[in-house]
Amino acid sequence: EYRIHEIYSASQLSVALGASVDWPGGNEIAASFDFASETKKTRVVVDFTQAYYTADVNTPSRPSDFFARGVTVDDLDDFVGEGNPPVYVQSITYGRRVIFTVETTAARDELEAALSAAYQGAVGVNVDVAVAHKDLLEEAKIHAFVLGGSASDATAVIDGFDGLSAYIHRGGDYSKESPGAPIAYKLAYLDNAVTTMSFTTEYAERECTTNRARLSAELVELDHVSGGDVGGNIELYGYVTVRAPMGGDPVTACDQGGQVVALWELQQGQWVDVEEYGSWEPSSPVTVSLEDVAVGPGERLCLETHIWDNDSDTLELNGDDDFGADALLVSWDEGWPGTHVLQARGGGDRAVDVYVRLDLHD
Repeated sequence: EYRIHEIYSASQLSVALGASVDWPGGNEIAASFDFASETKKTRVVVDFTQAYYTADVNTPSRPSDFFARGVTVDDLDDFVGEGNPPVYVQSITYGRRVIFTVETTAARDELEAALSAAYQGAVGVNVDVAVAHKDLLEEAKIHAFVLGGSASDATAVIDGFDGLSAYIHRGGDYSKESPGAPIAYKLAYLDNAVTTMSFTTEYAERECTTNRARLSAELVELDHVSGGDVGGNIELYGYVTVRAPMGGDPVTACDQGGQVVALWELQQGQWVDVEEYGSWEPSSPVTVSLEDVAVGPGERLCLETHIWDNDSDTLELNGDDDFGADALLVSWDEGWPGTHVLQARGGGDRAVDVYVRLDLHD
C-alpha cells in the first residue's frame, strides 16, 4: 500500500505524514528536498507500508478479567474517567514502512505514472514500462527512509527506475535480514469495541499542532483579452485581493472568513496603460504576504479581482467601461503554490485576465 503527497515546503511535510512524529532520521527526510532551489520542481513523498504479520491479544470475555482480584471501581477513579476511558492495545501490526522522497523537474502526473509503474513491476504485475517512465526516474533525486526493514536499508539513495523497483521488492517479506517493526496498532475499550486504528513510529508520541506558513502573493501581469477602446490603449484600474485562512478562522467562501489583504489597487483616475490585446507587467514586484496562514487539508483561500477601463478622466469616451470581476476559491488539495488566473469578464466582449503567483514559506 502506498500514498503519494505533493510537497511545497518543509512545514507542509509534516501535514503529508499526518503529524509531527519522532521518525528515525526525521531531519534527513526534510533535508532530502532542496526547498531553496529557484528551479521549478515537483517534490513528492511516497508513504509506503508492507505488513509482515499482526500480533493479537486473546480478548478477555469480561472487562473485569483485565484486573487483579480485589480491584474495585473506586481504586480506578484516579486513573480513568469520562475524558480518559480505559483502553488496551488489541493488536500490533509489524512490518516495514518506507518514506520515499522524490524530487524532479517533471510534472506531477508524469511522476505519479512512473512511480506506479515501478511499484507494479516490484510486486510482480506484468506492465509495459514506457521508456519515458524510466528516463524520468533516472534523472530524479530519490531517497528512502525505512522503519522495520533491513538495517542496511535504513536510509538509502535510490538509483533510478530499476533501483526503486528492486528496493520495494527487497525486504518485502519477513526474514532475519528484514525484521518487522511496529507500524500500526489498534486500541479497544474494555468491552472490545475498537476505538483507534493508527500508524505509529515506534510508538513515538504524536504532538498534533495546527500547521502555519507564510503565504506570499505576486501580481504577475494583466492581459487584455478583448473589448476595444477608441483611444487604442486600455487604461486599467481596479483591485486584486487575497483572502487566506488564519488560526480558527477558515475561509468558507470568497466573501466569508479568513483575512483579506489587497495585492494591487488603483482608484479611478489612476491607471496602467495596456496596449490593445497586449499585456502589462509591473516594472517592480507587486507583492503581499500573510504570516501564520493555516495550511493543510480542508483549508481554502480566495483570489478576487474587479477591473475597469478609465475613460472619464481621459480624452476618450465619457464613462468608465466595466471589464468585470472574478473570484477564485482554491482548496489546499488543488494546490496553492503556482500561478492562478482570474478571468474578469464585463459587458459585451470586455475581458481581462489577471495572473497571480502564490508561494508558501516556512
